[in-house]
Amino acid sequence: MTLGAGATQIAPVHPEVKCRQVILQNNAAAAMWLGDSSVTTSNGIYLASGPGGGVFNTGVFSPYPARLSDFFVVGTSGQIVTIFYNT
Repeated sequence: MTLGAGATQIAPVHPEVKCRQVILQNNAAAAMWLGDSSVTTSNGIYLASGPGGGVFNTGVFSPYPARLSDFFVVGTSGQIVTIFYNT
């Protein structure tokens, strides 16, 4: 997924995609932050930069899955974050 300006929602096109696990990896040259719609560069889960950089793994949600649309990422516009999810 390519980041836009400000907080970018992970699944704006398919907001009802429910997942049992979500993994995000930052392979970009600059840091990113993960959180809800209020995430900023000073308030969120820090994802370090570079190959094999910051990774966030939710672990398995049980018994209720999360929605991809609940997650937002902030970074430099144009950066790419890799998203894996298990439905």
